[in-house]
Amino acid sequence: MNVLMRKIVFFVLVITSMVTICGCEPEIRTYTVTFDANGGEGTMSHQLFTEGVLKQLLANVFTNGGYEFAGWNTIKDGSGKAYADKQRIKIYEDMTLYAMWEIADTASDTSGNKIVIGEPLQ
Repeated sequence: MNVLMRKIVFFVLVITSMVTICGCEPEIRTYTVTFDANGGEGTMSHQLFTEGVLKQLLANVFTNGGYEFAGWNTIKDGSGKAYADKQRIKIYEDMTLYAMWEIADTASDTSGNKIVIGEPLQ
């Protein structure tokens, strides 16, 4: 074996020994996504994610009378990063997703008056 090959073998053995001795395995980090109804009603479980691993968000179960669910946002007023319901995402820190709401579609009653679906008639 030539000198260069001996040095390479020695280096590989040293590194392998160091990893074995210190138990240096990559740390697997998990993060939590918390879902906030943001004015709506209901409860949703937190969801755990492994750092950097693509995973689908839980489906929304919150309700908000007179409003339709319009997706998730990282900021309560909707000015942050938006996500669709059940979107596949990767995360790198704990985060809260806030439900975004929009007024429900309108329809006409028999007299031609517009009503908002989900709101009581007056």
